[in-house]
Amino acid sequence: MRILLLVALLWLMQVGAALAWPATVMNIYDADTLTVAPSADEDCPLFVRLYGIDAPELGQNGGNDARRFLAELLPLKSQVEIIPVSCDAHGRVIAYLVRNGQVVNARLVREGHAWVEASCRAMVCRKWLGLQKEAQKDAKGLWHEKNPKAPWLFKQGETSLPMSGEQKRPEPLPRDPKKPPSGPSWIPLEAQP
Repeated sequence: MRILLLVALLWLMQVGAALAWPATVMNIYDADTLTVAPSADEDCPLFVRLYGIDAPELGQNGGNDARRFLAELLPLKSQVEIIPVSCDAHGRVIAYLVRNGQVVNARLVREGHAWVEASCRAMVCRKWLGLQKEAQKDAKGLWHEKNPKAPWLFKQGETSLPMSGEQKRPEPLPRDPKKPPSGPSWIPLEAQP
C-alpha cells in the first residue's frame, strides 16, 4: 500500500511540474498583477494575477510600497516560474509565481504587502493566513496602519475594514458582454512616485 501511495505521489509531482513554465518579467502593474513573457518570448506577453492574495491598489495607502517591494523581488527581465491555477474574466492567468525557489505570493503576505483572499479555500491559503497574522502582529507593511483598508473595499469606496479573519469579499459585478476583457493599463515603474 505504501509503495502505491509513493508511486501516486511521485506521479502527481511530475504532473504538477509539467504544468509550470518559465517566464521573464516584463512589467509590474501593482503588487499582485504583472506581465510576463512566457519562455522569454516578448512578442507574446501574458497578464498574470497572483493566486490567493489581494494587494493594495496603487491609489490607496500601501499600494506604491507593495509595488516597489514586488519590483525589488522581481526586477524587470528576471526569470520566474509560473504555476497556473486558472484564468479570470479579464484574460489573466491566475498563478503561483516562483523565483529562486520562493513562492512570491506567500512572500508578499509574510512581509505585509498583501491580504490572503477571503474566498481562497486552498490549504496553502490557510498557511498564508498564519503568515498574515504574523505580519499583523509585527506591524509589517500595510499592517503598520491602525485600520488598513482591504483593496476590495477600497475599490468600492468603503471606509472601514472588519479585522476578523472572516472578511467577506463582495460578489464581482457582472461584466458587460459587449466589452471584451482587457488587462490593466500599465504605469511604467520609472513613472512611479
